[in-house]
Amino acid sequence: MSWHDDASKRRTDVAQLDCLSAACGLADEACVCDRISSKKVMDCSMAACTFAEAISARRLIEVACGASTTRTRVGTFNYINTGLGIFTGIIAVARLIFKRFISSARKFTPDDWVILATLALGLASVLLLSLGLTANGLGRDIWTLAPEGMVTFGFYFYLCEIVYIALMAMVKLALSLFYLAIFPGAGVRRILWATAVFQVVFGLAFVIKDAVQCIQPDFYWKRFSLDADPRGHCINVHASGWVNAVLGVAIDVWLLAIPLFQLRKLQLEWKKKAVAGVMFLTGALVTLISILRLKSLNTFANTTNPTWDQWALVLWSTIEINTGIICTSLPAVRLMLLRLFPRMLGTVASTTSRTRTRAESAYGEGASSSHEMKPPGSSAGGSDHTSTLTLLPPATRVESRSPLFEDVKSAETDSRRT
Repeated sequence: MSWHDDASKRRTDVAQLDCLSAACGLADEACVCDRISSKKVMDCSMAACTFAEAISARRLIEVACGASTTRTRVGTFNYINTGLGIFTGIIAVARLIFKRFISSARKFTPDDWVILATLALGLASVLLLSLGLTANGLGRDIWTLAPEGMVTFGFYFYLCEIVYIALMAMVKLALSLFYLAIFPGAGVRRILWATAVFQVVFGLAFVIKDAVQCIQPDFYWKRFSLDADPRGHCINVHASGWVNAVLGVAIDVWLLAIPLFQLRKLQLEWKKKAVAGVMFLTGALVTLISILRLKSLNTFANTTNPTWDQWALVLWSTIEINTGIICTSLPAVRLMLLRLFPRMLGTVASTTSRTRTRAESAYGEGASSSHEMKPPGSSAGGSDHTSTLTLLPPATRVESRSPLFEDVKSAETDSRRT
């Protein structure tokens, strides 16, 4: 069967006419041209025809109605994708350089390795989106593309789905591992380990699901063509996208609640709690973006103009990924700024330098890989810049080392010299 196969065209035309006649009289050309893009007509077309047939009918009617062939959002997306990608890359690389070469520990912790892998996959995602997806139709109307180009678009969209799932799982895993480095309580650590394991299982499950969501994986992109095997079948891609998105928002809320709940136990003055709270609440921005992204799912795998209607979904997904990577890197960036600008931030450095924290292998002077917790009053190397960051009741009080309150001795020294 070819794109212009007469039997397929007649079947498609009849189904499309039935859908349009239910919306308005077929003699009313203005109504037909106006309603062809309505959700009611699109839902009818998707139900009565194959995916490729519904797209073909939409293309034919839009051309007959003289629809615009010049509107485009390709440039807008590429500017945002490239700009965000560069900015996120700078932040993530700065974090990694600080942790490996500037921090006292001078080595990566588990969350850094995850971010390093995320950064590599994120770079591939930037190229995939701009050189693959937008280059093959994203941000343009379906009737402006050659029929064979739709198959290529479907292939790149398939790849982008899988990469998105993997990136978001890695970002949330990195955040869970970061929390493990700063919260010593046995109870919360069990919760965080369970959360990290869930992230791995959740990410793998949805990556595999997306990879094999059609009986024949290549049917996912071949279904855009009338040449597709009519026996091909996929799961409900639209419903699957909603399940993943809703679970993702729930996980975001969970990861936001854990540190805020622990913050209540910190025996710190309210100003320091506020600083820590603001740092944690940056994660709320990722949650907000995830929620805003939900609206764009209305047309996911459920539209006869996918190259235009799914532009918003891809854009919000891109913003969500970049924001997540940036937020996980902010604590390290803050410490780097304390080291690089001690005079400007001298007061802050002096305050933080009197606070011992737990994740010594990640940030601290005299770091140890065992994360040994010493009793109050003791200090590594006889340091007298020690106070207790209390996460437990006084009877079981321990010193902990946290990236939020690192002992920035070099920053304090530099600020005193000035």
